[in-house]
Amino acid sequence: MPFFLFIAIVVAIVGGIVYLVKKRRQDLELVARQLKLDFFPKGDESIAPMVSNLDFFMYGERCNVSNLMCGQVKRNAKPVTVAIFDYSYTICKRRSTEFSFNEDSVSIESNSDTETFCQTVLVFYDESLDVPGFSLRPEHIWDKLANFAGYEDINFDRFPAFSKGYRLLSNQVEDVRNLFQPNLIKFYEINKICTEAIGSYLLVFPFPPKHTNSSLTMGDKTFTKSQYLHPKDVKPYLDLSLKLLNLLENNMSAVRS
Repeated sequence: MPFFLFIAIVVAIVGGIVYLVKKRRQDLELVARQLKLDFFPKGDESIAPMVSNLDFFMYGERCNVSNLMCGQVKRNAKPVTVAIFDYSYTICKRRSTEFSFNEDSVSIESNSDTETFCQTVLVFYDESLDVPGFSLRPEHIWDKLANFAGYEDINFDRFPAFSKGYRLLSNQVEDVRNLFQPNLIKFYEINKICTEAIGSYLLVFPFPPKHTNSSLTMGDKTFTKSQYLHPKDVKPYLDLSLKLLNLLENNMSAVRS
């Protein structure tokens, strides 16, 4: 009897997971129709040019795209290309190899310590935009150690809350400082979102849930474990991202001057 009970529990758990995955797919497909976007449950290669321009997608193993919504939306009456999808990937924190020697053979065993990250991401291509490259993530205690190693983030003395809450990195420090005018900094203080931008490309995803071990820092790279957006939150995050695009475009005058 205990064995059959165990099997029943396993079947119930698997069935529950399958149901939730299917329901999420159906709910997001409905959202895509409401936004007049195409929907691809298992992703589509059409987004390759967009993601290939962002550093965020250059790292990790076993990367997976699902529940892809893509197409065009309007920003100030101008078309902007957008891709919204669930994304997961695995980061290998360390690998080790052990050798065992016997009389007639050598055994090699490889071990790895990995961590999987999952989030719903919004990726934009806006040809009217040309921003300096930067990445913005929540700042954690391990980032302080990275700063000592020479990977120092960009801080603003007038905005200590922003500087304490975010890790801002860029190879174009002066341009990014000019881009981050008070209006943009206050936007990020109010709206807790992660961002990567370069040229005409913008990536946005939510802050991780509070009180979770949700960040991994390796050198100048910070990997943030966020969350899958609830279907009802997709449209608000889309609107928030379009507002961010407006701010970036408006602030580019300070970069050019």
